[in-house]
Amino acid sequence: MSYPSGDRRISVLEGVDCTVHAGTSLSIRGESGCGKTTLLNLLAGLETPDSGAVFWDGTPIGGLGRSELARRRGTFIGLVFQSFYLIPELNAADNVLMPARILGKIGSAQRQRAAELLARVGLADRAHHVPAHLSGGERQRVAVARALMNRPRVVLADEPTGNLDEATGEGVMSVLLEVCAEQQASLVVVTHNAVHAARTAEAGFLSRQHLRRDR
Repeated sequence: MSYPSGDRRISVLEGVDCTVHAGTSLSIRGESGCGKTTLLNLLAGLETPDSGAVFWDGTPIGGLGRSELARRRGTFIGLVFQSFYLIPELNAADNVLMPARILGKIGSAQRQRAAELLARVGLADRAHHVPAHLSGGERQRVAVARALMNRPRVVLADEPTGNLDEATGEGVMSVLLEVCAEQQASLVVVTHNAVHAARTAEAGFLSRQHLRRDR
């Protein structure tokens, strides 16, 4: 993977070979700027590699049209971001429901699942609060519930505790690992935190020598 920089291209990732097995978790670590987020974006189909291929459940995604890729991502991938990216005008329950809404699937079953997920992450009593009335840790737990709304096969989390204090980050990481295990979703976590990385089920670190400094 590379990016244009003036009259040349800057190489970010070279020779990366990563397999995420069903029901497992692993962490990606490395120094800032080495390509961790880029790798996660490639796995999510948000960026297209210069060479090589990304497979979801054995199917290459490179040839999929934009709308079909988005549809499959909505059912196969759940995303958790460092900055939460909750919709400020919506309450916690409606933020969790958003992945189902995007797929056009909103009904009593989906609303019940959103309520159950919020309860599972400890926010049953905060369902009708907008993000501005939630703490950072609560917002991230809403984001975890949202990522699991459509029962994805894989959850990709990019520095999910990066904006949180140590104690709150530990709590969010515990919820993320536990809920993904209960939902039988594979988990890939980008983190600088060695303790959080060690808590992934297989401690399957992607060695930093595969990640080259980017822009």
